[in-house]
Amino acid sequence: MISSGIVPKDAAIVMKLRHFLQNQIREDGRSFFDCRNVNIRQHLYSSTPKKGFVSVHGSSHIQMGGTIVICGVNVLVGVPSNMIPDCGDLVFNVSLHPMAAIKYDQRNKSDDAYDLENFLKTVLVSDHVIDLSQLCVVKGKLAFRLEVHISVLCNRGNLRDAILLAAVTALQDTTLPEPDLSRADIVFTCESSRALQ
Repeated sequence: MISSGIVPKDAAIVMKLRHFLQNQIREDGRSFFDCRNVNIRQHLYSSTPKKGFVSVHGSSHIQMGGTIVICGVNVLVGVPSNMIPDCGDLVFNVSLHPMAAIKYDQRNKSDDAYDLENFLKTVLVSDHVIDLSQLCVVKGKLAFRLEVHISVLCNRGNLRDAILLAAVTALQDTTLPEPDLSRADIVFTCESSRALQ
């Protein structure tokens, strides 16, 4: 009989944690000071539209331990905000798929997804990691809007690190089409493009 009031299930968890502490290992077998293996790939998808496929202007695939995240960046052209007419826009969309973890539901966007989008916006936009003025084409008239789409395929920890790395890597891979400002109607060509700084 267990006198401390710990039920057998809790006792098993406590014993498991003691084992990890005594052997100085984590649940996945790494020592306390070992990092997860990180695999980074860029430029997975073509920026040239093909029939039936959506093109992306930057992409990445991140595997951090067992966590797998893919990211694509779409470049759109629009009118900049009146509040900041010399800047473009950067928006994030995080999808947490049910195959990533059992707690995610495909029908409704979870609070976790909104939290991750706010995290990315805070780190990359509010902290000025990405200079939004480089997205301006014509002040007050035209600016780029970058849509960063992140899909979490498997969540086995370090999710914030993985999505941040995926977003930054895809943004580094992003090329912006150069506008031809010599014409009355501004035309963007994919033949000449510049990298995002």
